[in-house]
Amino acid sequence: MAVPVHSDVVIPLVDVKAQYAPLIPELKERLGEVIDSGRFIFGPEVEAFESESAEYLGAPHAIGVANGTDALVIALEAMGIGAGDEVICPSFTFYATAEAIARAGATPVFADIDPVTLNLDPADVADRITPRTKAIMPVHLFGRPAPLAELAALGHSNRAIAERLYITQRTVETHLTHAFQKLNITARADLAAALEPQTPAAQPALTG
Repeated sequence: MAVPVHSDVVIPLVDVKAQYAPLIPELKERLGEVIDSGRFIFGPEVEAFESESAEYLGAPHAIGVANGTDALVIALEAMGIGAGDEVICPSFTFYATAEAIARAGATPVFADIDPVTLNLDPADVADRITPRTKAIMPVHLFGRPAPLAELAALGHSNRAIAERLYITQRTVETHLTHAFQKLNITARADLAAALEPQTPAAQPALTG
């Protein structure tokens, strides 16, 4: 027996609005205040965001950037990664992961993922490390944290590990960022670890 098809039923692939739906009234109020002030660059809202982010993450400082891609590029450039270098990233990810690597002048090397977690497979990453490898850029996909301990172990010989957070839940992102700081892994919201070997003083975190 044929199964009836209801073409009027649409199931969205991603419901982005669900992430912030409960906050819409407050968001509209705060956005209205910014529009009324006419200060769209820096200003008290950005200062408050940076201050509160740093306090929540336990970082000395936080610096707001335009977006996550810019934060990745800045982190890669801060580590001196550029032309002739390779950065390993997952083959299953948003294009901005490889875009940031290319913008820094390096070459993205795509590694396979774990079929269960959909995150980087450390064993496959290990097989792709070459003398030109300067960083590993894991992605926390769909809120599932990548195996950072295993990936960090691959870089024990002073290779920096750049970390891209592409996850949907803000609470997961901030908690993971705090964990990354303790693991000494460069995260989108933590540039301090990348600069730590070069600068003894605490460096700011990037929040994009």
